[in-house]
Amino acid sequence: MKKIIKSFIFIMIVCSICFGFKVKAENFYEGEYIDNMWITRDRSPAHWYQKARFFRQKSNNKEAYCLDPFALFDENSYYSSSTSYSNLSQSVLNKVKLAAYYGYRYSGHTDQKWYAITQVLIWRYASSGNFFFTDGLDGPEISTYNRELQELDNMVSKHYVTPNFGNTVFKVPLGKEVVLTDSNNVLNDYQAATGFHVISDQNKLRFTPDKIGEYTMKFYRFLPQVSELPIFYSSSTSQDMMTRGKVDTVESSIKIIVEGGTITIHKLDDDNNSCNPQGEASLDGAVYEVYDTSNNLVDTVTISNCTAKTKELPYGNYTVKEKKPGEGYLKDDKSYAVTLDEDNKDIDLNLTNKVIKRKIEITKLYGSSSLEDYKVEPHIIFGVYDKNNNEVMKGETNRSGEIVFDLPYGNYVVKQLTSTKNYQKVEDIYISINEASDKKIKYVLKNNLLSTKLKVIKLDTSTNKPIVGKNAKFRIKSLSTGKYITHEVNGEETDLFEINEEGYFITDVMLEYGDYEIEEIVFPAGYKKVNKRIRFTLSEDSVHYDDELQEIIYELKLYNEKEDIVIDVPDTLEHSIVSSNLSLLIYGVYEEKKKYSCI
Repeated sequence: MKKIIKSFIFIMIVCSICFGFKVKAENFYEGEYIDNMWITRDRSPAHWYQKARFFRQKSNNKEAYCLDPFALFDENSYYSSSTSYSNLSQSVLNKVKLAAYYGYRYSGHTDQKWYAITQVLIWRYASSGNFFFTDGLDGPEISTYNRELQELDNMVSKHYVTPNFGNTVFKVPLGKEVVLTDSNNVLNDYQAATGFHVISDQNKLRFTPDKIGEYTMKFYRFLPQVSELPIFYSSSTSQDMMTRGKVDTVESSIKIIVEGGTITIHKLDDDNNSCNPQGEASLDGAVYEVYDTSNNLVDTVTISNCTAKTKELPYGNYTVKEKKPGEGYLKDDKSYAVTLDEDNKDIDLNLTNKVIKRKIEITKLYGSSSLEDYKVEPHIIFGVYDKNNNEVMKGETNRSGEIVFDLPYGNYVVKQLTSTKNYQKVEDIYISINEASDKKIKYVLKNNLLSTKLKVIKLDTSTNKPIVGKNAKFRIKSLSTGKYITHEVNGEETDLFEINEEGYFITDVMLEYGDYEIEEIVFPAGYKKVNKRIRFTLSEDSVHYDDELQEIIYELKLYNEKEDIVIDVPDTLEHSIVSSNLSLLIYGVYEEKKKYSCI
């Protein structure tokens, strides 16, 4: 018996692929009503309404959906069945299949209301007219199920929509998290398969490639398994029907190209732009750190043989910073930006360091310590030597007596190589350069006059032999200061120097080079006094090395004549006088008193 179908239950359906093969004949019947759901089709001039109810197969009680809204239904009619259906266009047919799949019995759609909702949506796809739910039989239209209808329609319309990340080929950096956003907002409906650990999170795809290469990432729409195909039933005496079945599998893919590169650092001295360090400094041992754009430390390298190479890094932007310089060098506080990309896979950086340096300024003076009178000393050559006594540099003082050496990190000896005649050389200066500063290390070096001891020998004029065993004392006057030279004898200071038993004396104080006078204060008995002052000059040309004394000395020889002896002769013709100091007997006849000299 045929009848008008007045009530249907709506369910969301999933698109299915029909292969066109025939299946066995089937019968259907009107099943149970669905509480509190009424459906109306308003199509001028006709107007149909009915309480929603199930339609089921007689053979297995499986629910089915009507394809001809409110058409005659005869439950005694036999249907021919097929996996294809020609009464609808292919696009509409796909929607109907999808509505049936995603509708009633799909995950979250198990309430009976979803059967009616699915049926209404199928009618809307397959037929014209206005289908809606009412508040009672032929009652006013209600919006109670509008949200469910929209949800099911969205699932149908998005079934063939695949994730869209803006491109199908992605070049990504090694070891760095990649985040791709699906602009179609369907990622959560798909499963991703690739060689990486992939996380789908709120429509974002996250993964971190751990090896370089090309990979295909496939996406499969997640579809709860349905074993049967959707079946379409046709009858010449009743309206057409269909049952729910599986739908087309949907998949897509993108290509992931994982790329990387390296950074090689070449360490150079800033002054000579080479790998040759200065002084005792070393370019090796410098430590560099590599940071990514998020300021994460990604690698640390140490310079050896003036070179260091990073591990393989993802393409991207990096910052290279020096953490620690080599010994004797100043830390480079600059940051160096590096971009690794397809055109710049391996980057070479030539990075320099300034060696620690200090300026050594020497002001050279010369003069007399006794006068405390010094003046600048130009044209004096100094040499600088390293710890192995190799000459590093040398230079000459200018007109102001100044010279400046700019010395790199290390230990040095500064030596005075020349001096003004008659003046000393300063002692060697030992210098350690171990910290940088703009302040000069200044030395004011004073050269005093050279000095020597004076040896005075008392000689007999006639014999040229030392006058021994006789007492003689002298004063020595510096013509530079106008003062007498003093020394200490038996705890008392005196300006007298006394001849010893061997006929000489050596000063026990040093005399600066210069002009002097010596005068005899006490002369030897039996000798004439030297009444004049003897002038002499101490200089490099006048001194000599005394092998016996083993020191530089100035030797001054002073001569004394023997004293004349006066003899009184009496007024006798013949008389002889023998002086106790003479070994010669003098005879003579004198008319008057005369004076004779005996030698």
